[in-house]
Amino acid sequence: RNFDGNVAYYQHVNKVTIPYSYHQVCNALWKAVHEQEEPAFGGYEMAPDENVIIKSRVRASGIGSMVQRYISRFYKEEDRLVLVWKMSTEGDGAFNGLHAEETSWMCVRPTPNGVMLEVCAQQVPMHFKVANNPEPALSKFHTMLQEFLETDKIQMEKTLEKLLLDDVLTGIEC
Repeated sequence: RNFDGNVAYYQHVNKVTIPYSYHQVCNALWKAVHEQEEPAFGGYEMAPDENVIIKSRVRASGIGSMVQRYISRFYKEEDRLVLVWKMSTEGDGAFNGLHAEETSWMCVRPTPNGVMLEVCAQQVPMHFKVANNPEPALSKFHTMLQEFLETDKIQMEKTLEKLLLDDVLTGIEC
């Protein structure tokens, strides 16, 4: 928090080892970001370089909506995959004048026990032209940002888990 009590930024950091091969996780992550149906995202565009993806979506609540624009890029080396992304969120309705920037990265590296997955996401809320008493909308905006980040994290975990499990079970018959 800043000296005036306002939130300067939120930072989420996570580091976990998972028992899958480096190539399995890299392929699953690529599919999770590039090939999964995401109905919440209205626009979806691949840049000429297949390592870049651009998406947009609108998320609504009872008091306002948020337009989110997302761009990401993969960097792959022999023993490291890095995904970086940026998301811009603009408020509308009761959230008019509220904005947030999210800058994040995910690094995947092989380890003797599987794969090390490291993630860092930073959200910076900003307030432009906000009314004199914006506290209810401001509080809801911050809460929704946190909930969206948590929902996206859980969805990514489930997608990776399913893709990796499907890969392991391929060819096994009961």
